[in-house]
Amino acid sequence: MLAVRRQLAARPVPRGAGDREDQAALVVFYAERGRPVWIEKDGLSGQAKLAIAEIGRADDWGLKATAFELPPLAPSTDADGLSTAEITLSLAVLKYARQARGGRLDPPSVSRKFDQRPRVYEPRSVMLGIAGSGSADAYLRGLHPKHEQFVRLQRALTTARSGVAGENSAQNVQRIVANMERWRWMPDDLGGFHVWDSIPEQIARVVDNGKVVFAEKIVVGRPTTPTPIFSADMLFVIFHPSWGVPTGIKTQELWPQLRDSNGGWFSTRPLASSVLNAHGLQVTRGGVPVDPDAIDWEKVDIRSYDFVQPPGPRNVLGIVKFRFPNKHDVYMHDTPERHLFGNGLRAFSHGCMRVENPVRLAEVLLAHDKGWSTAQVQDYVKRGGEIRLTTPIPVHVTYFTATVDENDNVRYFSDIYGLDSRVASALEGQPIALRTSGMTEEPVVRTGRGGGSKSQVRRTGQPPSYNPFASIFGN
Repeated sequence: MLAVRRQLAARPVPRGAGDREDQAALVVFYAERGRPVWIEKDGLSGQAKLAIAEIGRADDWGLKATAFELPPLAPSTDADGLSTAEITLSLAVLKYARQARGGRLDPPSVSRKFDQRPRVYEPRSVMLGIAGSGSADAYLRGLHPKHEQFVRLQRALTTARSGVAGENSAQNVQRIVANMERWRWMPDDLGGFHVWDSIPEQIARVVDNGKVVFAEKIVVGRPTTPTPIFSADMLFVIFHPSWGVPTGIKTQELWPQLRDSNGGWFSTRPLASSVLNAHGLQVTRGGVPVDPDAIDWEKVDIRSYDFVQPPGPRNVLGIVKFRFPNKHDVYMHDTPERHLFGNGLRAFSHGCMRVENPVRLAEVLLAHDKGWSTAQVQDYVKRGGEIRLTTPIPVHVTYFTATVDENDNVRYFSDIYGLDSRVASALEGQPIALRTSGMTEEPVVRTGRGGGSKSQVRRTGQPPSYNPFASIFGN
């Protein structure tokens, strides 16, 4: 062990942050440990050979075997040779563990749309875990996500690379790998009961112990105002909510209209109050109502003013809002723009997700959380009110463009934000251009009180015209 410690102390500091942390952790690990993990008197142990073989199969898991430096199976048996083999394999194990857990990329650095932080294991705990395991290869396999979709994608990757069933496109392989990587960024535990918002599919699902109990269309953010990708806990269901205009909409869309107002009696420019009345908005500053016509909107900072649309038939949030507090101020809600759900491509919002049948969603959530009947929910539909959930419900806003069904058939969905190319390029270290279709292959599963369901696949192109009020302020 003295030779191992001496070699570690003499090694140059790696440039990469992850490699640097791994090496520093090994210094501490071997300072505390009285015996090697991988070497025996005459060479590598059986466990070492299992670990080397498993790391050599990294490509099967969407990683790259060439990214890992491994010791020879028959290293030099002198002290320096065995110590080098011990350190080399330990570093390879730690790198493999980091990448298997999603540490190959920093998601927000790939795109700011990804508000996700993979749960990478602490290097020392990895070394203690694999050293105490009875099977090093099984330990390494167990580091990968255990979600059913990740497991199915891993099988699909093998099929795509083998060319079985026509799945041999390099684009398909890269898309599958990009989706596998995004699964590494998901929480290990999605929650036995959770909401799953799929941006590429533009479908919201409620999942109860692995079974989809509700599925409905949603409208997601347009590419210029995309829906962020993150997980948060739903805490509130709000009936007949008011709507506070977000900062981005205030500055980018409302402010230009107000600056072009207050023309006076003989001007063709509208009054500021007329602009706000047209959108059903009330304005305050510091909680105090103000006269919009008395303000020179060219000279003020609109961010210091609050604009609220009270509940009503014109309210952009409709009847019900589902709030899961997050830094993006994104939530799910109803909308008066019902015709938007008739499209296959439904990317119209400023980032929030509009649900086609939000009252039914509320019934499903409140039946689970509070045991409420449909009649109890309908009472809130009539009178309004805010309901705090007894137990927070996880909400996962996701971006998976490839999914695999129970028969191992892969379905690809439109990459509406172009994120597959970004992820693939980051993984490859060079520009990769993957196809992005303007069409969405859309599975719609409707579940109602009668328990029936209907599935269909629809392909559509351009959206129809829609209310300019929603296009300006629809959240």
